[in-house]
Amino acid sequence: MIGYQVQAPTQPDRPNHWELLNEADKQTYDRICAALTAPSNKNKKNKRADEFREILEAISLFENHDEVDKWKRCLVCGVYQFEGGIAVNISALKRLVFKCKSSINGSLKAIGYPNVTYKSSTCEELLKGIPILRGNTAELRQWTVRYQAPKEEPQNENTQYITPPTASMDFNMNNTSNIELDQKTTSEQQLFDIFSNPSTFSWFSSHNSDDNENYFDMM
Repeated sequence: MIGYQVQAPTQPDRPNHWELLNEADKQTYDRICAALTAPSNKNKKNKRADEFREILEAISLFENHDEVDKWKRCLVCGVYQFEGGIAVNISALKRLVFKCKSSINGSLKAIGYPNVTYKSSTCEELLKGIPILRGNTAELRQWTVRYQAPKEEPQNENTQYITPPTASMDFNMNNTSNIELDQKTTSEQQLFDIFSNPSTFSWFSSHNSDDNENYFDMM
């Protein structure tokens, strides 16, 4: 298969702190940019929430493929995700995903992060995740922190109690859970291997449920 030629952004368009990334991470960043501007990822109507959720998942894979330089990738991408919340540098994220500020804010709200923001300077998760931000007032002003809105549990006044499942059913459910966990672990390891060696894939594409495209097409 002929490899896809990534059209790298011109030098003035490079994101802030670009020089912190190693060469492999720079190449992967460029591939993400190329994928997000591909014709197959344009004009997806009525899919903003799903599309943006998948974009964040893809960015997370890139940022977390190793712990050593994770904070550098988060700083350049403008996204730091943590348990129950997300910190975003809108300016940096706009450059990566080619979306305007209002679109990003609307998408974040659509996937469960309300517009209520918190002071980034008091978010220990962010300061620990990207240590260079601690005490850097000018840089911190560009970051906003959001926490997931609590999910309301549906109430059913007609709740009926039934006989607890048998031991056999418990056994089957446990087996199913173990199988799903093994599959997830295997999938994550495969994606880790791909990101560790950017030359092994030629195209980065958001998952599209309509045509069953994969995140990566192997060469």
